Amino acid sequence: PVTDLEMANLEEQIGVTHTSFIVTSRIDNYTRLYLTNLLFRGFDIQSHGYHHENLANITDMNSLRESLSRSIRDIERIFGFTPIIYAYPYGNASYAASDVAISLFDVARGVMDEPIFDLGKWPDVYRRYCPHSLPYADGVCDETVGIITRRFNEMLRAPGPIFDPDSNFWDKSLKPQMFKLYGHTAHSFLNETSWNTFIQAMKQIVSRGDVWATSWGEAFAYETVRSHTTISDIIKDNDCISFVISTSANITRYPIPITVRTEVPAEWNMITVRIDNKEISTPNITRTDGRQFVMFDVLPAGQQIQIIHGSPTDDSPPVISDIHLQHLANGTIIRFNVIDSGGFVTDVNATLITDNSTLSFPHLRSPIFWGNCTYGIAHFSDTIGSTLHLRVMDSNGNISEFVTRLQ
Repeated sequence: PVTDLEMANLEEQIGVTHTSFIVTSRIDNYTRLYLTNLLFRGFDIQSHGYHHENLANITDMNSLRESLSRSIRDIERIFGFTPIIYAYPYGNASYAASDVAISLFDVARGVMDEPIFDLGKWPDVYRRYCPHSLPYADGVCDETVGIITRRFNEMLRAPGPIFDPDSNFWDKSLKPQMFKLYGHTAHSFLNETSWNTFIQAMKQIVSRGDVWATSWGEAFAYETVRSHTTISDIIKDNDCISFVISTSANITRYPIPITVRTEVPAEWNMITVRIDNKEISTPNITRTDGRQFVMFDVLPAGQQIQIIHGSPTDDSPPVISDIHLQHLANGTIIRFNVIDSGGFVTDVNATLITDNSTLSFPHLRSPIFWGNCTYGIAHFSDTIGSTLHLRVMDSNGNISEFVTRLQ
């Protein structure tokens, strides 16, 4: 069988992330390590309940509410954030049970094969029964492989949701969506045929170039923030475009930056984006039919945005601090903070040198729903006496390096 961890290693090469839906009563030290490993690499975990109960048959709704609430508390306690999505065990739920689920989570999702779905409208109509879209599902742990396979084919053909194409500010395509289920924290593919076919299907989707192949959690939170975001106080002159960006969404619950796009004069050849007192000297710039656009990510919290025809002024490197080790029976979780007063952290790389090997951890990410500056590594052995080498770069090319021996 192929595990989440093995799948994640492949997905990183392709440019894909996924959500692991976990049964929290089954979390042991090893599960905690490998799921934390995934979080620090930009993957997502959400709830599959505390027990693996069949919500199509359950009758005691008070007991169900307590069970689902316990799964939320477990994820908050162990992984440090509140889950927003629940995957129905066995892919189904009664209407009464789904009422309980969606009173606790933003979305409850399963694999119901009913004509109520409209693939062109997401996520609102999916709140109660949001289906899988796992391409090629032969060998998945439940009995819904035919349904999932048909969903994949539909999603390749469907137009999918698209952010307002006439807007000058939004750019992050979700057409079609690619979100994947990885069972009960572990095995998803039971044979080589399903594994190889899935890889080919995934590469086919990503190669289209119009797909954001991300996790359920990040995609839903992104759309929640984006759909409640407004641009105001727009001012344009010869060398600066400024505006204020805000959202009415709860950015503590959904701490997800959104991608903003705006047109700038075609003759601007040096562009800096300032978000309050921080700078981005390397925004994404695209040119189409003689027009020039700047794109950058921002968590919309009432910031003053300035897009400037000119060079950045920030030359302060990021600061690495607060290295903390948590020792478990099967390994070690290493956490550290990265603070950047003048820019935004863009690349975090770690190397762990042990007595027997040198391990690289490229492109670490702060976990999606933490909304802070903490990064880390989850390593499947004891790290005492090892040497940790960290290298961090920010949005203005400033670099910090830090070497320490772990005690």
